[in-house]
Amino acid sequence: MYVESKEKDSIESWVNTVRNLRYKDFQLVTRPDVMADETGSSNGGRIEPSRSKKKTEETSKAGLFEVETVKEFGGLMEQRGVWQWWRKGMGYTS
Repeated sequence: MYVESKEKDSIESWVNTVRNLRYKDFQLVTRPDVMADETGSSNGGRIEPSRSKKKTEETSKAGLFEVETVKEFGGLMEQRGVWQWWRKGMGYTS
């Protein structure tokens, strides 16, 4: 699962709700944090990945979305500009 919000308190609340559901295999892989620019550009830390309008609309909608594979989920993380963060949290990189 992945959650994104402009407010850290909202994310903490969501994480606590999921934790209280007591999913058998639930693990908090990485603590909620402020998003950082992975592109290396100097834009003041704002994330502005280059995406088509369609891709932006697909990945910025609020709601619950399900994917079939880890590869597909990784692709969504890349589109959101958090791919390296996600890979590190999953243990794929150090």
